[in-house]
Amino acid sequence: MPITPAQEAAIRANGNVLVAAGAGAGKTSTLVERCVDRLLDPQKPARLDDILMVTFTESAAAEMRARVRQKLEAASPSWEYIHTHFGIGYRFAPERTGNGRR
Repeated sequence: MPITPAQEAAIRANGNVLVAAGAGAGKTSTLVERCVDRLLDPQKPARLDDILMVTFTESAAAEMRARVRQKLEAASPSWEYIHTHFGIGYRFAPERTGNGRR
């Protein structure tokens, strides 16, 4: 499926973006392309620690991780910042759960 002008605008936009659309509209593809675009920017590449991608389901988060990993396989970075909204709380509030990673 080709990228639409609206998706291209979200991929290239400066600052934070919120991608909201119906099922099958290309949200995951848009977020993955935006992430990869930022990481591989030749002028000012983002650090992985600067990128936060949030979704509502474990399967969507897993799909985003897999797609980003596939596109950046040669770099082999850690993908610990692609989470569900519950996963973010687990990741960044370990003192509340007693199980968080440091």
